[in-house]
Amino acid sequence: MTKHVENVHALEAGASGREVTKEEFGNQRNLLGFGSAGLGKYGFRDFVPRGDHILEPDGVVSMLSKKCPSFTEFIDLEEGPYSVLGDFAIHLRDGITNDTLSVDEVDNAFRFLNTMGDSDNSEIQNQLVVGVLEILADTGKSCSVANLKLRGRALALFERTRSGWS
Repeated sequence: MTKHVENVHALEAGASGREVTKEEFGNQRNLLGFGSAGLGKYGFRDFVPRGDHILEPDGVVSMLSKKCPSFTEFIDLEEGPYSVLGDFAIHLRDGITNDTLSVDEVDNAFRFLNTMGDSDNSEIQNQLVVGVLEILADTGKSCSVANLKLRGRALALFERTRSGWS
């Protein structure tokens, strides 16, 4: 199999939501131009999204506080979901960009975002895009990390969000 075909298969594997092997991941990163530079501690670390129960639109904020407790000190949980998710996204984007979040905090945040993406509820998907993904698309480093950590529908929504910025 040629290198190009391997790269295409690696991209398809990641977009399908199935786990990507380390070899496929390397092909995916190289094809997308990420290499190992610029990702620092947030690069590949055998990140496996954990499956969670399906969310309801009103449950997004409470699930965020359970799944990402370290973020709650920066967020007013009494606000509506779009405001809460926006504050969460700003903290996540800035933490990735400035390298101030732990690897576990970043992994937990992206597991939460993947859970939102797994929902068939259009309101939750809209909360994900408008509340979070548009903000993560602001910096090169947060885009690179999001491309590595998002899976399935969350990744597809992020790619669509980014293509809207071009």
